[in-house]
Amino acid sequence: MTAAVDAGRLPGMRTAAPTVFVATPDGLAVVDTIAVERAVNGERKGWSLTRDEARIVADLILSRGLPPTLAAVRAGVNWATLCEWFPDVVASAVEGKARPGERRRPDRSPVKCGTRRGYDRHKRRKERVCERCRAAYALAYRYYRAHGTYIGAPELTDTNMAVAA
Repeated sequence: MTAAVDAGRLPGMRTAAPTVFVATPDGLAVVDTIAVERAVNGERKGWSLTRDEARIVADLILSRGLPPTLAAVRAGVNWATLCEWFPDVVASAVEGKARPGERRRPDRSPVKCGTRRGYDRHKRRKERVCERCRAAYALAYRYYRAHGTYIGAPELTDTNMAVAA
């Protein structure tokens, strides 16, 4: 494999036997080590793991210090299952909301024309969208396509009005 393909792989994940028996609290489990290896390296597309295999995948990912969200995605389990399996490593969603500090509140400032929120208001009210709101939405959507989020999207000004149109 090339270095670009190997960059996303975890080091040391090579299997010696395709299938092994693992002792679990529920009894013996048959584990497909090739499936586990592929899931750990992010190559699980279109197929699922057994519960025992998913737990092994999550454990391998978390033991390497990678984020729990990556473990949940690659193992194909939800956050509650991850919290149940690894309560000392993964904080539950309820505990995560209880952290100190200010909660982020939605922006409740008045909606103005010439903004993406103004465009959304026109659409919600089933009104005809004004040109300033249409240009602001086009500018914000262009940013969204490039970055995958509206956070940090440029605001419409007189200087970029001509560019957005």
